[in-house]
Amino acid sequence: MNFAEIYVTTDSLKDAAEKRLRGGKDFMDVAEDMTMRAGYRDKKGEWGFQSYGLNELSMRASSMTLDSVSLAFRFGAGWSIIKVLAKDPARVKTFEEAGPELTSAYQEQVAKVREQEWIASLKAKYGVMIDAEALRNAFTRTPAASEEQTFQ
Repeated sequence: MNFAEIYVTTDSLKDAAEKRLRGGKDFMDVAEDMTMRAGYRDKKGEWGFQSYGLNELSMRASSMTLDSVSLAFRFGAGWSIIKVLAKDPARVKTFEEAGPELTSAYQEQVAKVREQEWIASLKAKYGVMIDAEALRNAFTRTPAASEEQTFQ
């Protein structure tokens, strides 16, 4: 689903946005002028297609009808007003759509396995032993004789 958001951090800005929308101003124009979410002003508040469970915004948008505008609600450290721009029904990804994601996940999994095998081989080869006492003392600093202060 695709939705746009007007995000503001104060009650007065929320009231101003609501007043402009009630006055018939275009949602996207108000979002472009007022949204305070980093990176979203240039996009007129548009989030693009997101999964239904991404966050509270997408969950609210999923329960709204197409082209509807929500009332202002608390979100994060401010207020959000959202508009549903498009809905795409849930579906199974095609092989072509899922391929890059699967490839990346598989490569990451194989890399982790190889890393663990390599670490195990190093431990076996060099007989690694952990000296807990040395580790505890490794980062405690005792002042050098020249740094010690004396009070007279």
